[in-house]
Amino acid sequence: RVKLFALGGYSLAHAYLRFEKLKDGLSAGDVVILGYADFYDKRHVVAPSWLRSINNWIEKRDPDVSGRNFLWPKVSIDEGGGINVSYVPENCAQNNSYCEGNDPSGAKMTGTTASLINYICDNTQAKVYVLHVAGDTNNPVFTLIRDADRISALPGDFDYFIRDDVEGFDPHPGPYWHYAISRRLLQVLSET
Repeated sequence: RVKLFALGGYSLAHAYLRFEKLKDGLSAGDVVILGYADFYDKRHVVAPSWLRSINNWIEKRDPDVSGRNFLWPKVSIDEGGGINVSYVPENCAQNNSYCEGNDPSGAKMTGTTASLINYICDNTQAKVYVLHVAGDTNNPVFTLIRDADRISALPGDFDYFIRDDVEGFDPHPGPYWHYAISRRLLQVLSET
């Protein structure tokens, strides 16, 4: 049985929030697969540069964004390693100059990603995998993760075309990608 909890635009911040609601129902016989792309590091901390790019993308498609009031979960790690979540308005016109700020350091963003994954691993008996779908094979986050196994599903891992993005019109993956990812997951899960 498979249950899909991700939605478009999600990140591991959303996975963490969902996990908090579901963790008591997970057992040692379950498998948790966390989708991950390198650019998620900016999503987890709601990096100002990332919010600016979202606002620019939205304004090109719909210049009247005044009513847009979506909130993004922003993860921070306290000195004791605890995970804290606050919320930042997506609309730069509504977030008190947040979008004008500087991004956290790359090390801080990578550390936040690793903390989210490690927290999930530490708080369940289920087997945890990180499905790496976009980015660098040498991403330093994988040196910081303790107990999750990495499943590499980068375009270079396949000997056939998988990035069917409708000729660049829509960057979201389509049926070729979904097929490739499903085959990779079935391969790995059948070996466990």
